[in-house]
This record gives sequence, structure tokens and C-alpha cells, in this order.
Amino acid sequence: HFLSGQDALRRGAWKSAERQYGAALEADSSFTLARLRLAEVRRWMADRPIDAALSDILKMDLSSLGPLDSLLLVAYSEPHGPAQLSALETILGLPEYHLDAYVTLLYADELYHRGGLWEVPLDSAIVMLERAVARDSFLVPAVEHLTQALIRTGREEEAAAVLQHLGLIHAAPGESDLYFPEVWELGFREKFHPAEAREQRGELADLPLAMLGLYARWVRYIDSPSTQAELGALLVTQADKVGSPHFAAQGFIARGLGLIPQGDVEEGLAARGTVGQRCDRRPTQDAGRDRAGPVGGSTRGRGRARRLGRQTRLPRTGGERRSRSPVPLRVGSRVRIARWVSGGPGSNGRGPGI
Repeated sequence: HFLSGQDALRRGAWKSAERQYGAALEADSSFTLARLRLAEVRRWMADRPIDAALSDILKMDLSSLGPLDSLLLVAYSEPHGPAQLSALETILGLPEYHLDAYVTLLYADELYHRGGLWEVPLDSAIVMLERAVARDSFLVPAVEHLTQALIRTGREEEAAAVLQHLGLIHAAPGESDLYFPEVWELGFREKFHPAEAREQRGELADLPLAMLGLYARWVRYIDSPSTQAELGALLVTQADKVGSPHFAAQGFIARGLGLIPQGDVEEGLAARGTVGQRCDRRPTQDAGRDRAGPVGGSTRGRGRARRLGRQTRLPRTGGERRSRSPVPLRVGSRVRIARWVSGGPGSNGRGPGI
């Protein structure tokens, strides 16, 4: 079951991966690595952040984890941003792992989603995503993230090529509630052919509300606020037809987030304010949650993860144990990250495409 889950994760067969890792845990509830991989699957499914599972994982027997997974668990337990990037840089700086596609993807993902909070340019994340894909062009989460990043930054020709590749390697649509080749085909059309996309938008009204809600949320990644506002309005309309205040609230949030960047601040805030009338929860619980804070569940849990990192016996290379990156790792330094992206261990500057 576990090996089948590993293969499914790489192919983007999320439901199969979840099922296989779950079966492995049913056979052995102390199987720590299967629990960690299950959390990673749910992370890539956009179901829940891996942070949510760390507290439970850190209570399990960690001695069975190999060196790389031990170090990854330490990195996951660090606060998002400079501390987590530094932990991942340490792993990539080790000769044994500096060409590892998955670790490269994790570093790129952190840069892509949170680098802007520390004024790291989006291009840095794209370079690392290209590098991850170059190291494993069949690693679906890497190819999917590169697809959306290229669409977001307006690189039409490159985005078209990577989107086509994503469609060829991605598991079947039934393997996920969110089929990424379809999602980013929509995003591609909205970004580069908006008139055509607007003509076809009526077809989205026939989608299940959950799918339409995901589209309205994920379209923010192509930096098209007008599209997000329009999809949010469509979601409100469709939700009201079937009496679903939950999805109507999602629609108002999407509409507000789309209107504000266009300068319609008053109307955008009014749309978001309407959420409180549609749901029992305050809108900020869904829309304004700060994801840059500490993770790992508790100070005790993070302390245990760090102790694990200190105890991890790294593989030896040339008879000498390595535990540090040759790149200076001053936390929070944009210069450090730029140096890493442009010339970190095993790189040749800008990573090649597919």
C-alpha cells in the first residue's frame, strides 16, 4: 500500500494516494512515514495545510524516519517564511539532497506563496519551480505549480507548453475534486484570452457549487481581480438559487477580493461585510487567517522536531559527515535567497524548462 501511495502522490492521483496511505496506516497505526505522506497528500489537494497534522505526527515514533524525512519534519515545524526557508536551504545544501526534486519543490512552494511577504520577487520562486521540474518532469505538484506561476506572470508561450505537459502526466480527473489541467486551462484562457473566456463563462454556472467555489478561489493565482469578482458574483447567484448561505458567503468573499484591487474599495468591503450576514462565523476566520505564524501545534511539538533534527545521522560523503550548506543562511535575508536561487549547490543559474 505504501509504495502504491508513493507512486500515486507523484502522479497527482490524490484520492488513490490518500486511500493507499490510509490502508498502510490501518495495517500499522504506528507507521509514521505513512502518516506524514498522508498529510502531504492533503496539502497538495488544497484540503488542509500540513501544519494541521504536525501535532499528531510529532506524537508518533519518529525514530523510524530516515534522515531526509526527519529533516523535512524539522523544516515543516518551523514558522513559515525565513525560518522554514532556511531549514529547507540546509537540506538542499547537503550533497546527498541538493538535486532532490521534492525538496526543491517545497522550497519553491514556500517562496511562491509567502516570499512576497519578505519582498522576495516571484521570479525567484519560478526559477526554483523550473529547477524542480528539470529534476523530475513527472512530479505533478511541481509541474502544476510551475503552470500557474507562468500563467500568473504572463509568460504565454512557456505556460502553454507546461500546461500541455501537465495534461499528459496528470492522473485522471476522478482522482481529485480539483482537476488541475482543467483549472489552469481556465486560468490560461482568462489570463491570455479574456474576451473568449467571458463568452464561455456561462458554462461555469452548471458546475457543482463546490467546484465553482474552488475556481473562484484559485483564480486569484493568475492575478486577474476582475475575473475573481465576476466568478464570485456568479457563485453568489448560483448559491442563492439553491439556498446555500455557505457558498454564497464564499462568493461574496471572492467578489470583495476581486473588487478591492480594482479600486472599488467601498463596494469590495461591503461585499465582504455581507459574509457575516450569511454565515455564523466572522468572515475573517476564512478570509483573513494569518498563515505566516508558527506551526507544529505547540512549542513542545516544535522542540521535539528540532531535537529530532539534531539527532539525525546524515549520510556520509567521502568519509566526512556534512550538516551545513556552503551558502550563508542569515534568516530573513533577501540577498541570501537571491544568491541561493541564482547559484545554489547543484544549480546552473536559471533552471531549464521541460
